Amino acid sequence: MSIRFDWELTIARPAWADALQSRFREIEAEVATLFGPSNWRVRRVVATNWVNGPDVFRPDESPTEVDIRVSKTVANFPDGKSALFQSAHEFVHALDFVDIGQASVLEEGVAVWFQADWCVRNGLINAQDMRDKWVTSKCYREAWVAVSPLLASYPDAIKQLRVELGKSLSNCDASDLKKVFPGISDETAADLVKKCEYVH
Repeated sequence: MSIRFDWELTIARPAWADALQSRFREIEAEVATLFGPSNWRVRRVVATNWVNGPDVFRPDESPTEVDIRVSKTVANFPDGKSALFQSAHEFVHALDFVDIGQASVLEEGVAVWFQADWCVRNGLINAQDMRDKWVTSKCYREAWVAVSPLLASYPDAIKQLRVELGKSLSNCDASDLKKVFPGISDETAADLVKKCEYVH
């Protein structure tokens, strides 16, 4: 079953929108394989004029379901590239829902790492453009740089953190990280569990 892609923008729904629905389920499945199963069911992805997006939110305060909002900028790309780029990041946040602005550096780093890796591997964006043009937020770039070597060395660490230790990416402490990333410094572990400072 595909994840619905709803279009709430005032411009006409583009022809490519329907083709993305199966890609969303593909992204969700890969996130679960890499990082463990989600604690939330993603109901839909919605393109909207929401000014604080993209993000993940609970429709009607649902205890089990979340929706992913992608921003109106998706309409600027006639092939759905931006919608996939944004949603790949948000599917990581959908693993363990936290309120907007409460994600840790670790969680944002994992989200950007997956987003960049998935988009490059699937030929949507080349690696140079990903670094130079697509990941522009200071918080995201720093989190990505901090997390990338750890995930390269310990590819199962996030799944271990979530499944074996029962911790979420934004609800763990430095001692938890030291269990799944052997050899991580105290300073790096402490930096990763801080809340991300969203300054662009």
